[in-house]
Amino acid sequence: MVVVGADVHKRTHTFVAVDAVGKQIGQLTVPATTKGHGKALRWARSEFGDDLTRAIEDCRHLSTPSAGSG
Repeated sequence: MVVVGADVHKRTHTFVAVDAVGKQIGQLTVPATTKGHGKALRWARSEFGDDLTRAIEDCRHLSTPSAGSG
């Protein structure tokens, strides 16, 4: 089992993958953009396959491409 968690900020999102015992097995930081999100998904799938659990903190104000607009 691999869990990929996201630490999101206004300009970047950092994704960390951990194994079943919590050992970090990968990390990627991408721009907080649609293109960056796509890169993160491709990275997770290519490194760890499709059977992933994802985790993200409750940060709706930062985790959408439209953050700050409106």
